[in-house]
Amino acid sequence: MVFHTMVFYLGLEELVNAKNIERLKKDLKVCYPLIDTILDGLNPREDWEDFCDLTSYTDVLCSSERHTFEGILNCFSESVGTVFGSLRINGKVAAATPNWWTLDSIELLQIQLLLSNERYDTGLDFPIYLPVRSPKIPFRLVQWKITQHSDVCLLCGPTPSLADLEKEVKRFWRTAFALLKSAEACYPANIPLDIVLDKNVLSYLVINTEKRRSLSSLSPHSMSGDAHSHLTPVRKRDILRTFYKTVVGTMISLPGSQDSLDSKEVFMNFEYYSLHALVSDIYLILVLYPSGLHNHFLRSKKKELASTATTQLER
Repeated sequence: MVFHTMVFYLGLEELVNAKNIERLKKDLKVCYPLIDTILDGLNPREDWEDFCDLTSYTDVLCSSERHTFEGILNCFSESVGTVFGSLRINGKVAAATPNWWTLDSIELLQIQLLLSNERYDTGLDFPIYLPVRSPKIPFRLVQWKITQHSDVCLLCGPTPSLADLEKEVKRFWRTAFALLKSAEACYPANIPLDIVLDKNVLSYLVINTEKRRSLSSLSPHSMSGDAHSHLTPVRKRDILRTFYKTVVGTMISLPGSQDSLDSKEVFMNFEYYSLHALVSDIYLILVLYPSGLHNHFLRSKKKELASTATTQLER
């Protein structure tokens, strides 16, 4: 990961053919924030809600408007001369062009981590190398805010300029503001508002290993009761991350992996909460529940969540 990060910022040629080590060390300072984020995976910052650094899969938000967004995004990307584009809502990918998903997982992860570290008012224009697809020829990573919580992200060449991009954003997205506001309302559950999960689902992480995407929420209900107030979003995130690191590769295998562990299901019960992991087809599903629930109840609720999540992640 650290090596890919150096390639991501400087390119493979700069690293392989370095003549001046002191100059290289100075140039590598630009990598430090992203490397820190990778190393902080063991102890993420408090506002970090994503799981991409843990799973290496793209964090997504699922909304009823996804198909409309994909149509607008494809036309918008074509108008500015690129096939690589994504729409992000609250830092999670809500729609993307077909070619965006052809990027390697490590490249999608590097982009997501970079954008999570950048703070900007309107636009961002950053030269990057794609460690797998294009380690020697740079792309421009261009991002533009549409609303306070939504932005478009593109991989392109010398054009368009940020000024031209702003014009195209206004032309294609001004009629979609109402749809964007509706999709933004899916956060923090990150699923359509008409899908209601059981109140005992305190948080969840669903991974589609075939599509290389993950869907998660630390607060799947708009109102959280006082009964579980001791489980803050940060605490729930840490529990799920620890659970993932504990069971994946030791008790259960990721779908499609080379490991052949027999178990497809894991239960863990603690004083204040219970955990359930299930491998189903191409999905790994992790759910945090309150304590005191029987395993057969957890299993029944996991089936409901599995049905919901697989519907949202099937494309």
